[in-house]
Amino acid sequence: MSANMPDRTKDKGHQKNPKAIKPSDDTNQWPAGAQVLREGLREMNEEQERLEQLELDTSNEIPISEIQARRRSWYRRKIAYVEAIQDALLRRKQDPKSTKAEEETRLKKAHQAHTDLMLQLYVKEKKRSSTQQTEFRNGLIDFYGVKRQGLDEEEIWCVVSHSWGKSNQRIAAHIMPARLQDTQMKHIFGNEASDELFSVRNGLMLERQIESCFDNFQLAIVPCLGDQNSWELRVLDKHLLKVVHTFTNTLFEKLHGQKLKFLNENRPRKRYLYYHWLVCISIAGRMKMNMPRIKDEKERFTQCWGTPGRYLREEMIAALIGYVGHKVPTKKRLRQIKNGEIYEEDEDEEEEDEDEEEDDEEDEEEDDSDEEEDGSQN
Repeated sequence: MSANMPDRTKDKGHQKNPKAIKPSDDTNQWPAGAQVLREGLREMNEEQERLEQLELDTSNEIPISEIQARRRSWYRRKIAYVEAIQDALLRRKQDPKSTKAEEETRLKKAHQAHTDLMLQLYVKEKKRSSTQQTEFRNGLIDFYGVKRQGLDEEEIWCVVSHSWGKSNQRIAAHIMPARLQDTQMKHIFGNEASDELFSVRNGLMLERQIESCFDNFQLAIVPCLGDQNSWELRVLDKHLLKVVHTFTNTLFEKLHGQKLKFLNENRPRKRYLYYHWLVCISIAGRMKMNMPRIKDEKERFTQCWGTPGRYLREEMIAALIGYVGHKVPTKKRLRQIKNGEIYEEDEDEEEEDEDEEEDDEEDEEEDDSDEEEDGSQN
């Protein structure tokens, strides 16, 4: 590109000419995939307004170059969203017997845009209600039974470090970050998760340093191999291995692979820990030094997690699988049904609970991608 050529992505009025489509305003006539992307596009327009306010705010400390970079990123993702919506609408006019390559192209285009937006939301701060956070903390303490009376004051248990500590040394950690919104939770997991950001099943009480690393996606919590009822800590950032965990005076490499120790039978939802693991893999995999470790983690825990469809909406499965290289079991496949929607079909999948199996059958009959949690609930 010539140095004198203007960057039109900075031009607010510049847009790529879309295909000529005149869909009905009736949202009931929109394909489900297009409707999800349409809601995401509305959120992006809200993001544009925030960027404009940042540019006008003279007291803002964010460099103008960073704001402009955000705007260019926003513009690229918006174009991808618009094209993905158009593809979803045009899908009705296409031959339902499309090739596998065509299906993969559409999925990659639509869902990559969605995944990029989700990853951006992960690193964007959002103010929390102090009252809501306090209630969340108290709920976690009661739910996991991690409080006792010490010699001088109450102490809180950390399931990762296996240690009691003062209340101010323990943080109520969100697995799915509180800076997300209920709308994004619904996009990822389905309608039932729309109000679970501050649910006790979306959190753990962790030692302060561990919580910070967990929130930065340097640490993940995964099922133990050969024991689906137990959990262990994985250090996915190689830099962290030689860092000292101050509270226990031990290196993080010693905590790597250590089983979590719960004090009762209550556990967080698997689907939230699964998604957190996927994001950890995605972020760590961007650094070359982490590649060997990430490859090992994928091979080690892909089968351990089992079927992605048990945790996520189908709109997110293909995107995240492609993004982090999580291979689907051979008996699972994505196929296109007559009305052009994509859904995931299970064959001979063993469920851990009969009630869950009945729920899954009802979901398939209704073409609903929201699937129930695994029946064990640990």
